[in-house]
Amino acid sequence: MLGKVLINFDKGAKLHLNSIGISYKESAKELHAIVDDLEYEIIDGIYQDPDVQFCDKLGIDYDYVNSIEAYNFCAI
Repeated sequence: MLGKVLINFDKGAKLHLNSIGISYKESAKELHAIVDDLEYEIIDGIYQDPDVQFCDKLGIDYDYVNSIEAYNFCAI
């Protein structure tokens, strides 16, 4: 079962996130978006950084991303 993912962005990502329809909250230093997790895929036998692939699938410019982490993860 896939959960949610928290993506922390540089504050310069506002226009980009608005243009691709991703909602976010703003703190003093970053923008924060919570999105659905996606399955990682090995495409044509080629490894791709999972964070980069995740952003590509969502249309997010990875250059704006500060960090990506599980949101409310519980291993039980």
